[in-house]
Amino acid sequence: MNVFLVLTQYGNGLQDECLFATSQAAFAYSKRRKHAGKSEILEIPVIGDVDETCAVYTVSWNNKTRDTHNFEGVYGNYRHAKEAVGDDGTVLRRLIHESFSESIALPLHPPIQRGHPKAEPAFAALVR
Repeated sequence: MNVFLVLTQYGNGLQDECLFATSQAAFAYSKRRKHAGKSEILEIPVIGDVDETCAVYTVSWNNKTRDTHNFEGVYGNYRHAKEAVGDDGTVLRRLIHESFSESIALPLHPPIQRGHPKAEPAFAALVR
């Protein structure tokens, strides 16, 4: 089984953004995204047995000296993904989207971090 991954370069690291079943859907997402980093679409084989047909697990290595995550691969189940990355990495469950419209609920821009002037009113509303 292969999936189409939108992979983005942030600083010195490569981070997976979103997975699609078709290259057309991945291209539509990539074309409309608003991230600052440069993205590319890769066709990636899923490693191991797939537990769920609609979801897989991506693995990233954490480079603590550069404070980056570097994409490593896509696994069909959590156990194999965690074995591959160990304690020095990150395993994320990712849905495999059939179309761009399915991924609309996903953010197309980086989330505003706490401390950012535009974020404070939103955080203040949460604490009330």
